[in-house]
Order: sequence, then structure tokens, then C-alpha cells
Amino acid sequence: MRFLLALLILNISIVGRSAAQVPDSVVERLMTERIFDCDIVTLNAATLIPILSQAHHSDTIYAITRFMEKYCGVSEPIVSFLILDAIKNHTFQEQIKKGSLSDEFDYYRSNIISYLHWYRLGHNIQRDPAAYTPDGADGGDALAIYTDYYTFLQSLARSLCDKPGLTQVENYLVHFYASPDSVDLADLKRSLYDSTVLQSAYMAHEKMRNTVSGFQIAFIGGSWMPDGHLGAVGSHPYLGFTMGKRYNRFMWDINANIRFNNTPGNYLIAYGDTVYQNKNYYGLYVGIDAAYQLLKVQNHELDLLFGIGLDDFGSAVNDGNNDTVRFASFNYNLGLGYKKIIRHVRKEYVDRFSYVAIQVKYNFLNFSNPGATDLTGNAFTFGLLYGLYRRPVRYYYNIP
Repeated sequence: MRFLLALLILNISIVGRSAAQVPDSVVERLMTERIFDCDIVTLNAATLIPILSQAHHSDTIYAITRFMEKYCGVSEPIVSFLILDAIKNHTFQEQIKKGSLSDEFDYYRSNIISYLHWYRLGHNIQRDPAAYTPDGADGGDALAIYTDYYTFLQSLARSLCDKPGLTQVENYLVHFYASPDSVDLADLKRSLYDSTVLQSAYMAHEKMRNTVSGFQIAFIGGSWMPDGHLGAVGSHPYLGFTMGKRYNRFMWDINANIRFNNTPGNYLIAYGDTVYQNKNYYGLYVGIDAAYQLLKVQNHELDLLFGIGLDDFGSAVNDGNNDTVRFASFNYNLGLGYKKIIRHVRKEYVDRFSYVAIQVKYNFLNFSNPGATDLTGNAFTFGLLYGLYRRPVRYYYNIP
């Protein structure tokens, strides 16, 4: 593949001398002489476009983009360049179509918001270099090529920020490409962008995001710590799991865990006509827990937690039959959670995350044990989680 690149660059130098355009057929042959791979083709384009742009070989750039459009579709790195190039040459319109291939499919209207999200990821490529390393390509080379390419796009955008005569949309786009981390996509809701395709695309994207979910599962362990009279049964460790879905900033899970270990001292249980002393204890919680993301900074997240479920614990009594007495209560809980994403893997249209989390909750309980030890009181829980989360990147672009 490096030989093909060298050959194409050599061809470009000849074109420079003859001031002729490289035919599409030549570009196609050079780009597909070996095993065809769109990821490798995109990587080659990211290598060549900055060189060709500096040498003012626009015709060759357009030959490359037409080839990619025909065989691989239009990817974000290419769209980002085409938008900036059109603004630079006063040819930008809020449409980027496939031209002769299909005038009905409007890349800009359908995908501009996702392209902007992916550009932001590309600009911060050091956070997730594996996502930009095609199969069969050297990881270090690919990372260096894309780092240089996004630096080139950012420099091009910065050179256009003070260009006179820009429309509101053009001004927004060049400033976004110049500094993607400091320009908020939510600004597109402002009346300044009313009736623009860019604003309508953003609003459609937000509506779609709110209807798309991901699946998560986590393993949890921690400590259950009662207060009030319920403190007579003592604190207990617990283990369990949660599984559920996430909709934008809202999450819900089915939570199930068990508590174990004997109580620190005897407590009284009334069973039939007899009161027994006992230290046996085993507990269970099953409920529906929910969370709302209050704050997210890069890979760190702060969540508001709330839930409802059934809390239950039991103890075997020494009545000769080993009968079990159980105590049950509704559990209403409220708390805060901290989550940190520790791994993010993107495969085609699917994102996979792993995370660790801390959850602190206060659980409102109402156990009753008439005629024996008073069990009124509530409980704190402190939990540590390790979780996995999967979501469809194709529709959920607001990452990481």
C-alpha cells in the first residue's frame, strides 16, 4: 500500500509539471490495485489530501473523493474537508449530494450532525486511537496520519474564521471545525439558525437520540447498614447484579442482591406463641432502580439514583422444625452515584463500554416484628459496581 501511495504522489508531481488533471480511472487503479478495503482507502485519502491541497491540486482531490463516494460512501474525514473547501471557494450550500449517483440522497441533511460528532472524536483522536486504525494497517502510522489530517482540517477552518461574507451557518461550521470542544451543538437551537437545514437536522437528531436505548449489566457488592431500632440486626455485606436499559440521560435497571452473615448479637423473634432468640440472618432485595445523569465530564459521570422494590430478610428458629420466619417491607431508596468509563471499544455501528461505579443510597423501610425486638428503622447502602454497556453508535452519536 505504501508503494501505491508513493506511485500516486509521483504521478501528482508529474501532473504538477504538465498542469493536467489526473483521470478518475487512474485514481481508481491506484487505489484498488491490491486488496480493496475502504478503511485503507480512507487512510490513504487522509494522507494525500493535505499534500494535494498544499500543492493546489484540487482536480486530483476531487477525483479521489469521487472514487470514495462511488465505492465506499462518504465518510466524516472526507465530508469535513468538502464542507470547508466549499466554504473557502464560495460554493457551499446546505446540500452535499452524491451528484450523478443519486440526487435523492442528501448527505448533509441526513448526516451532518453525526459528521460533526465524529469530527469532534477525530479531533480528540488520542482518546480512542484504536477506532481509527484499520485492520491490516500499522497502528502507529494510522494514528500519526489521522492526527496530522485533523490538524490540517483545524488549520483550514481557522484560516476561514475571519473570511468576510460568511452566512450564519458557514460561520458556525468554520468555528466548530476550528475549535470543536468549545462550540456547543446545542447553540443550533437559537433563533439565529431558524429555517436552516443545520438546525432542523440537529432537532431531528435530538429527537431520535431520545428514543434510542442501550443495554447494560453490572455486578454489585457492598454493605447494608441499618439505623434506628433496625440496627439490632447489624450491618451485612451484599452481592448481586443489575441489568437494564439507558435512554439518553435516563437509566433503569432490575436490581437483585442477597445479604448474608449472622447478626452481631441475639435478637428476639415472635413465632406462634413463642419468642425465640436468634442470630441467623439472610436478606434479599429485588426492585426496579432508576438513575438520571446530572453531570458528565469526559469519562466521569454523576447520577441521581432512585428506586422501589421489595426488601426481605429471614431467620431460622429453633422450634424443632427449622421453620423460617421472614420479614418483608417495601423499599423506597434515593441516593447518588459516581461512574467512570474505564474502556471504550467501537466496532462498526456498536459501542461497547466497561465502567466502575460507586453508589450511596438511603433506603426507607418498614419492618414489623410485633411482640419481639423492634425492627423499625431504615438503612444506608454503599455499593461498588463493575458494569458493561452496549449501544448502537449509528444512532447515538453523543460519545464518549
